[in-house]
Amino acid sequence: MKKQELLKLHQASVEELQKTLQENLQELASMRLQKKAGKLASPSKLKTLTDDIARLRTIITEKKAN
Repeated sequence: MKKQELLKLHQASVEELQKTLQENLQELASMRLQKKAGKLASPSKLKTLTDDIARLRTIITEKKAN
């Protein structure tokens, strides 16, 4: 994730972040099914997506703490 994207995430509301998190979790589930079926085009995207989900969860937790 680029610095500009991270800044946008930090400026977003908790509701927007949770919506993005849910979308990413759905995409992750889809990609895991594709991986099991052997049809995943880019395995590196799986790792990137899990990292993005972790970042989103961290930002949401930080915002809720404040």
